[in-house]
Amino acid sequence: TVCKFFMLFEKELMLDRNQFVQILIRLISNNNILPVLRGASLGCLVHIGAITEENVLENIRIIKSPQLLGDFLYGIFSLAREHVQQIQELTGILDKVISNYTNEEFMIALPGLYLAFTYFSQREKNNMKELLHNMNESLNTSISKDKFIITEQDIKRAAEFEKELTEKG
Repeated sequence: TVCKFFMLFEKELMLDRNQFVQILIRLISNNNILPVLRGASLGCLVHIGAITEENVLENIRIIKSPQLLGDFLYGIFSLAREHVQQIQELTGILDKVISNYTNEEFMIALPGLYLAFTYFSQREKNNMKELLHNMNESLNTSISKDKFIITEQDIKRAAEFEKELTEKG
């Protein structure tokens, strides 16, 4: 990738780091660019240590649309998976963003989110799950098991919704 090329040859080719960083910042800010490229630009900035944790979290808060979030995260995780795991607030921010989705918005976001998290190993996913569980316990907001009872009607509605999504696809 361009990011890895830059890291390998920055000194040998006397590449201008500030100019490279400014280009990546412009890409992140451009709403006309695919979210995966915006996320990859942010991931590159994280990977080369040119952005603060707070800036990463702020960008995730901005890109909260269910249509965009998964692809944006996919871009970030593709280049900076290990680095973003070190950001303590990341799981909480993602939890807040996704928890505010309606059921329909969540179904729209789900394929992109699923793809984004394929970059993580099972152990990393378990660590995130444990962190999220501990956060919920510390806030005394344990999720009621009653919320997750699925009826036959729910299954039929989900199948209809999935059919609509594939037809619009």
